[in-house]
Amino acid sequence: MTHGGRASLLDAVQGATPVPGMGVLSDQPDNTAAFARLGLGLALDLTAPHGEIAATMTAILGSSRYNVVMGDAESELSRLSPLNLAELRDSL
Repeated sequence: MTHGGRASLLDAVQGATPVPGMGVLSDQPDNTAAFARLGLGLALDLTAPHGEIAATMTAILGSSRYNVVMGDAESELSRLSPLNLAELRDSL
């Protein structure tokens, strides 16, 4: 389960782990909705009842389609060049 922050969504992709998300603040609801549209997980409303949360977890764990899409996303992400933070710092 993620709150939909960029770092937690990136961690999910790097770990090829589909996740349900409940956006809390700012861009988080939009982030979780976009993640769901891409097939990388499912978005839940912050007021979702326990039964809906459990059903969402079961849907993600019980469907290989999320693993396939997440594996593709992880593979694509791994082909990107890593950030060179020293280079970024020196350019400021």
